[in-house]
Amino acid sequence: MMTSKHARFMLPLLILAAMMVVMPALPAFSQSTPTSEISTADADAGLTIFAERCANCHGPQGAGDGDMVDRLPAPPRPFNDPEYARQAIPAGMFQAITDGNLEKGMPPFGPSSTNAIAEADRWNLVAAVFALSASPDAIARGADLFAALDPGPDTAFITDPTFWRDNSNQTAFDRLQALLPNTPADDVWAMVDYGRATFSFNGVAPVVLVDGVITGQVLNGTTGNAAGDLPALLRAFNPADFTIGLVLTSTVNTDGSFQFDITQAPSDWVYMASVAYNDISFSSDIGRLGADEPSAALPITIYDPTTDASVISIDQLHIIMNVTATQLEVNELYTFSNNANQVYVGDSGDVNGGTVLIPLPPDAQNPAFQRGFGSLDSFVPANELFPTDAGWRDTLPLRPGPNSMNLLVRYTLPYDSGMTVAHSVPYDTTIPTIILPDSGVTLVGDWQSSGPQDFQGQTFVQYTGAPVNAGGSLSITLEGKPRSGGGAVAINSTTQILIGAGALVLVAGIAIIATQRARRNAPIEEPADREELLATLVALDDAYANGKISAADYQQERQQVKEELMAIWNSSDS
Repeated sequence: MMTSKHARFMLPLLILAAMMVVMPALPAFSQSTPTSEISTADADAGLTIFAERCANCHGPQGAGDGDMVDRLPAPPRPFNDPEYARQAIPAGMFQAITDGNLEKGMPPFGPSSTNAIAEADRWNLVAAVFALSASPDAIARGADLFAALDPGPDTAFITDPTFWRDNSNQTAFDRLQALLPNTPADDVWAMVDYGRATFSFNGVAPVVLVDGVITGQVLNGTTGNAAGDLPALLRAFNPADFTIGLVLTSTVNTDGSFQFDITQAPSDWVYMASVAYNDISFSSDIGRLGADEPSAALPITIYDPTTDASVISIDQLHIIMNVTATQLEVNELYTFSNNANQVYVGDSGDVNGGTVLIPLPPDAQNPAFQRGFGSLDSFVPANELFPTDAGWRDTLPLRPGPNSMNLLVRYTLPYDSGMTVAHSVPYDTTIPTIILPDSGVTLVGDWQSSGPQDFQGQTFVQYTGAPVNAGGSLSITLEGKPRSGGGAVAINSTTQILIGAGALVLVAGIAIIATQRARRNAPIEEPADREELLATLVALDDAYANGKISAADYQQERQQVKEELMAIWNSSDS
């Protein structure tokens, strides 16, 4: 399975303490009804995901004939083959989707992926694969046949959702045929298809309802004083799908304190408080209430605004270039810091007029932007930037502190046998780094090479440059043509190396690109990621409510953030 989208959003303090638009007072949502029913995998939902995320390799009908099949080491197996569906076991299929198989060209889609699919949706995909080889008519016929049997205890497994997780269709057929030796095989298979349609991935425990209180203190991080008389808002999220379960509003007291009383709320809900200050939204960490913990404190720090761009620095600038016979693809990964104790809101003082500036070469084509968060293993589209004469401007505030925001900038340039890529640099920048495939194209000028390095069968050369002062320029001169089969990587592969294959880390000037599997075994800062992603979700909701983002962009970004958040949450809880 491959995808053109790249996963996750952000630095919630990026988007939260740093994006922060005014939070409107939203009406309270009704609380969901507790349930103890077993959830059944949704094949229809899975087929939608299959079309979006899998069909480009596996084909629209799962026949292994997708548009990208020629780029794979081997064609994927045909899911619409009835024999495959008879032998496949859902638990194994789920694990294959989660872990991937890089040797066969399939990336993972579990929590370690940069474009993860939520756990429930991975099970929905499993159901979709079975649906590709079992028509609705066959399932309906099987239901009628099974009902006509007057089934007893021996055949009850056919409608037992828990049976289907760890058993194949063939196992079910053999068991049912032994009980019904005089029934035609086609009828037995129809009943198996019907039973398979009931398979379950999860049993939902009954929801425990709790009463509690959430308090907090608002501190102005610029002045060090308590901040009062501000509108406060509390959101409760259902961690099953991160829909909003409850919204409460209040006003911060003059001493900076606030309080929300919670009545009969599910104990698994998570809460985030926020306040609006100077038309910017600032949020707390996340908290929970439980029978043993009926209270939670959610302090919030706000900051005064600044229009002084000199407080910004670029602490990391990593560039990966990919050269083909006619085109140069440039990936520039920026890590911005705000060295003041104020939030940067742009030169005009209005974030809508632009904040952080990203200059591009004058002839840059197809510019695209993505936000990164955490350990740079997660990215989602950044559709808030807009073009100006000086370059592209973000519309999110830049929160105080180091590594406040990560932006990945991608663009292309026409290429023949050499060129110079140059653009201005508006902020003080530490040592920039370039990674170039060892394909016959070389970088010349005042750049220091650390020699070739291998990664997943490809050879790359890393170069480092001198620091650049604000107002200076970045200039990269390339010479030569990529040799045939000489190591140039496909556009998708460059993205996979930078984003999908792992996080780019610089240690002592050496680029280490950790693979998905290595990252999966490494410690994950889950609490920070949770808070950042949830803050991102809040910021997106606010931006959409205030008309600052289109419906299409909002739905796309929110879905990706939600999938990443659910993947982290489910992984941690398990």
